[in-house]
Amino acid sequence: MKSLLFFLTLLFSMGLHSQNLTMATVKPLKLSEQELLSLPLSELKSIEKSLLSQSSVMAKYLELTNDKVIKKPYIKIPYNKTSYINNILSAQKWVNTNADTVNNTIKIASSKTQPIKIFISKTTLKDGWLECKALPIVINMHLGEIHHYAFSCETGNRIKPQLETTLLLGYSLNYRLKNMSTKVMDINPLSDSTSSTQMNLESTNNIDLNSAISVSIQSK
Repeated sequence: MKSLLFFLTLLFSMGLHSQNLTMATVKPLKLSEQELLSLPLSELKSIEKSLLSQSSVMAKYLELTNDKVIKKPYIKIPYNKTSYINNILSAQKWVNTNADTVNNTIKIASSKTQPIKIFISKTTLKDGWLECKALPIVINMHLGEIHHYAFSCETGNRIKPQLETTLLLGYSLNYRLKNMSTKVMDINPLSDSTSSTQMNLESTNNIDLNSAISVSIQSK
């Protein structure tokens, strides 16, 4: 199963590559306090870790696809069995509260509506005094989708011959192209003209990233 966490483990290769990231449907959780009390502390720690990971993925998914910044579950530093159970119940409530929004977005994304064509060019990667340019790419996106881009280029430096970074772009349901917490541009689905911008983008590491991005509306 692929999720947004997949981008953390992608291997890089030369040039620039794109991949559509999919989200698994969220099923309601029904862990009761009584059931949790019967579990050993080691299992409670594992459940808490899993739920916090799931909520983090869901929060980032909603930020990119719904243009919403949603507070993560209220969690306290656990020190005994009761505190772990309280954290689990809090995270479970958060997951269940946001499950419908996530699942609705998944349905919209899977319907492949409102296609746009994105052309990313003039991409410069910079790390201190080292910099290089990555290859351009053209990619199609649909409403509610998230795409992962992996960039790399040669610096010509013997000590650090290559710069690498990754980028997430989301086409949110309010017709906005998002890069992590940054708005790239608003999209008019009825427009027949191309919208363009050049800007610094948020990468997933400390590499500075600057690209020209052009977006055009595609026929259905």
